Amino acid sequence: VDNVLAHLAGEELEARYDGYSSCPIVTAEGKMLLAEFDYTMTQHKTIPFIDTVKERRDMWYL
Repeated sequence: VDNVLAHLAGEELEARYDGYSSCPIVTAEGKMLLAEFDYTMTQHKTIPFIDTVKERRDMWYL
């Protein structure tokens, strides 16, 4: 939205998207992990106190 408004106002486009993606992966019944990464395949952890790349039952409830 920021870039659309900037374009309509004739301003330079400043907003950027880093390609963040979040992929829930079911590993077993009632367990899953969450793969989070950007365009460069760099891991992006959005929950600092939980290891989302380890299969967990609590991730199943997402």
